[in-house]
Amino acid sequence: MDNIEREQWIEVCQMFFDAYAKFQIDGTEAHWYGCNYRNIEIAFIDCGYFVKVQLYCPEVLRSLNGYYGKLAKNTEGIIRMLYWLAWEAEKRNSYVIKTADPEEEYQQLRRILAEKYRLCYDAYWEEDYWKETGEEKFIIMLYGRELKVHFSPNAMWDVNGYIHAAFFCCETGRICSTVVHQEEEEPKEIIRLLQYMASEPEILEFSIADSEWEHELIRDYLVSSRTNDGLLIQRYPFGWFHSLNGVVIKERILVLHNRQIRLKFEPQDDTLQIIVDCMETGKQFTMELPKRCREVEEIGEELVWRIQELAWETT
Repeated sequence: MDNIEREQWIEVCQMFFDAYAKFQIDGTEAHWYGCNYRNIEIAFIDCGYFVKVQLYCPEVLRSLNGYYGKLAKNTEGIIRMLYWLAWEAEKRNSYVIKTADPEEEYQQLRRILAEKYRLCYDAYWEEDYWKETGEEKFIIMLYGRELKVHFSPNAMWDVNGYIHAAFFCCETGRICSTVVHQEEEEPKEIIRLLQYMASEPEILEFSIADSEWEHELIRDYLVSSRTNDGLLIQRYPFGWFHSLNGVVIKERILVLHNRQIRLKFEPQDDTLQIIVDCMETGKQFTMELPKRCREVEEIGEELVWRIQELAWETT
């Protein structure tokens, strides 16, 4: 290890132990640091017999997990992950689609997607498997929206050739996942999916008398956890992806029966606070979504019912 590498190693060690000391002193779970022109989040979760460590760097679109305990090898492993995120992990490519020609747009998306998922391969048994070697992560800018794309080999990739495809829209919180065959030349379904995610309206507005149908429309807009022919569709933070590190959840707005309902999401230490306002009546309610919650579906359902009450309530 030369002098430069030693200084880099010392810097990430200081970051980690500074974050852990603050976690022990005041209980703060998440801590942000700047290193090598990158933002690094170090978060701790007390699991009783051990402490789970979550590392995240938005510049390289990577999150890593480890366990901190009494064993020196566990500590060294976490420091190695942190060092790799800060100094070695490659920044992710970003592709901007600007054309107004639908056919050209399709061809650009097809070339990018097919090239990326064909690069995937199974590298799980490599020593540093946590680096996710063999997977592809990148960003597509489409219709002014940022879409994060993640391709990874299926568990039976060497037999069936399938690649997992996961997509996240930063502006709307929409999460979708499906599979594509690695030899597929015309990935029409995932192209349509990306176009849908990029063009989805940010404000939902309607007024119908059928409360059950209204409930489903609101649920699809806010909670949206369903499966269609192998396609999983969700909305952050309601879903299996509840801890996308560093994600800022934007306000959501619905217009129901000529009433504007605004939802704000405020992260707390162990929960996500959901504040719902009716702009016309001034009435408000709050709910909490725990960070490690198994009742996400139930909380989402209650949220939708209470929003309907705000919209239908007489003044």
